[in-house]
Amino acid sequence: MATPTILVVDDDAGIRSLVSESLSMHGFSVLEARDTRAMDRALATNEVDLIILDVLMPGEDGISACRR
Repeated sequence: MATPTILVVDDDAGIRSLVSESLSMHGFSVLEARDTRAMDRALATNEVDLIILDVLMPGEDGISACRR
């Protein structure tokens, strides 16, 4: 069984790093994106099982990204 991959999307580098490190320590494969543009690029080239998406980000917010 493949290791689940989680994409962490947050404009705050500290939060993104903390969440990613914690998930990695629990055995998940983790990708990071600083905004929804980076999220779209990551999704175009990777299979992702779960996205942890910040709601309040500059540019396109997490709610809008989730809707599409």
